[in-house]
Amino acid sequence: MLAFTVQAQNAPVPQQAEAGTLGADWTTPPAQAGVQYVTVVPTATINSNNPGTAARIITYSVTFPGPGSYDLYARVRVGTGGANDDSFYYGNGFGNKAATDDTNWITVNQLNSVGYTGANDVVGNAGGGQQQVWKWLNLSTFNGGEAPTAFTVTAGNLTQTFQIGAREDGLDIDKFVFGTTGLYFTVANLDAGAQGSTTPPTVFTPTGPPMATGKPKFLGGVYSTPQKPFFNNYFNQVTPENAGKWGSVESTRNVMNWTELDSAYALARTKGYPFKMHTLIWGSSSHFG
Repeated sequence: MLAFTVQAQNAPVPQQAEAGTLGADWTTPPAQAGVQYVTVVPTATINSNNPGTAARIITYSVTFPGPGSYDLYARVRVGTGGANDDSFYYGNGFGNKAATDDTNWITVNQLNSVGYTGANDVVGNAGGGQQQVWKWLNLSTFNGGEAPTAFTVTAGNLTQTFQIGAREDGLDIDKFVFGTTGLYFTVANLDAGAQGSTTPPTVFTPTGPPMATGKPKFLGGVYSTPQKPFFNNYFNQVTPENAGKWGSVESTRNVMNWTELDSAYALARTKGYPFKMHTLIWGSSSHFG
């Protein structure tokens, strides 16, 4: 009980993205509206499961206030390319990672349609944040192509090396926060580097029958990570949002990601809903093509 109490009091650890040692392919553009950030320059090296070269890695030295388990939060902005601008890697645990070893890296993809922006939003693994806005996400709970991980700090090793790696260009990264696992952090908490809460958030649960109940026609809606929790409370037809688009399925040549599309189709099969693809040919990855 004592160990838990001490760990729960560990202050969050903010880390400005530009404060690390930047590989040659990373750059720090001029600050915008007071936000200093990093982004990767377009290069020929775009590996599907790892950064590929040391030039595409940023290295940080992070000192923690105490031992325990920490979740990794990130404040990011997805560029105009949407699904073509929304991925990067973080190290699978602390320490220096081999640039070409897939097992050393966690892929974070499909960031264009998730994230949290409201000051009182509790930051988790979904949210409805879109592209071209700054938004927070808990990377230790968000599966963006690979199983996420939390970070363990031991009593004798409070200073740790942490690394991230570039994947697609067009993604801007403002900062990271390591927050104690099990606490609830709002956007305002993370912006200020303030401690989270032990009290779970109040979860909205729709009541009453789904809107489509008793209607002569099917009522459908887009289906993606932000819409999943209460989709069945409203709709009885499934249309995947960006999951079936070329930029989402094959953002890297010959590397297919069917996770979101499989999820939408599985819901239709399970519930007996009609399944209708979003589009076959799309001129842009933007939501407003």
